[in-house]
Amino acid sequence: IHIILFKMNLLQLIDEVFALVKTIIPTDLYIQKTYAECFLEFLNIDLFDDNLMVYDEQIERIQPRFAMRLPFIDEKRDFLFTHVIEPKLKDLGTVFITHYPASQAALAAIDEQNPLTALRFELYIDGLEICNGFQELSSASEQEQRFIIDQESRKESGKPVYPYDTHLINALASHFPLCSGVAIGL
Repeated sequence: IHIILFKMNLLQLIDEVFALVKTIIPTDLYIQKTYAECFLEFLNIDLFDDNLMVYDEQIERIQPRFAMRLPFIDEKRDFLFTHVIEPKLKDLGTVFITHYPASQAALAAIDEQNPLTALRFELYIDGLEICNGFQELSSASEQEQRFIIDQESRKESGKPVYPYDTHLINALASHFPLCSGVAIGL
């Protein structure tokens, strides 16, 4: 199910998703944690510490000699999230993980309160990811800049470079309204 709701911010969307989920799954409460809180609680890592050795040490404990295959910080974070944090979410029931790193939010708005994070969330129920949602980025210039940076990064790492979506840029330039979107798998 893909849902886009206009004039709705991230927290309103989380409430809307929870209202839908609790019609299917008997639960009356959820936990909300930021991505950074998860890294601190489960790995004792300050998410905003960009020292790659901190991440590599944790990865080496799980998968010796694997850290060197993950050259980028987001790859390291993703590995640790899926191999350490996600399994621990199973014991927490219904959990919304919010405020992913800005670098992991291609189409999401950046949080004005903390520009290192994006207005993005994922819902986990008993450790299973149910949905991914975010407050849509509505700035055409910022989105185009992200696309250009992504193309440069792909080129530098030897990956194929694709043209970016100019239709999206044009739509955003025509005063795209505040909205949030979510993809839910039930």
